[in-house]
Amino acid sequence: MAKPIPLTIDPAKFWRSVQIGDITQCWPRGRGSGYATFSHNHTMYPAHRVAYVLIRGPIPNDLVLDHLCRTHNCVNPFHLEPVTNAENIRRGNQGWNFKGKTRPVVNGVPLCANGHEVVGDNAYIAHHHDGRERLGCKACSSEWYKARRAADTRPRRPWTRDAEHGTTAKYARKCRCDLCRAAHAADARARRERNRLKAA
Repeated sequence: MAKPIPLTIDPAKFWRSVQIGDITQCWPRGRGSGYATFSHNHTMYPAHRVAYVLIRGPIPNDLVLDHLCRTHNCVNPFHLEPVTNAENIRRGNQGWNFKGKTRPVVNGVPLCANGHEVVGDNAYIAHHHDGRERLGCKACSSEWYKARRAADTRPRRPWTRDAEHGTTAKYARKCRCDLCRAAHAADARARRERNRLKAA
């Protein structure tokens, strides 16, 4: 959850560094092209969130602001829309594999690095270990795993491939035969689906 914007911010100090134009134009703050920030009482706040609160009012706790203009350093509050984090990711055009470059968009549909349309059943939300999220391409992910398995020439341990029923791993008590492993995987998928429905 983003830090709440304090109501004690001095509007004159904030707008001093903003290039204010027409309501339909972008209002950049700072010289960089990334997200602008604003310091208040030795704490840094996202500048676009500060601008929204100063002009349009509080931001709901469970929502984030989406730049409709796709200009990150724009703080025009009328270019910002409160949406859920998942919706913001679906609308986004950034990915880890693009390293800050703009994801190509054709006919309003974002494309992955390999040209697949990242929309509908081919899109999923990937979670990075540091908390970041991005819109991922299922086709690319499937191709990557297939290539990885095909390139893996290491010999398999007896208990991981074609094991007899009743064979167990050194540190596991579950049977490792193909039928039991398939049953364990099906149970895990069903458990994840139940948890997903429960959280929805």
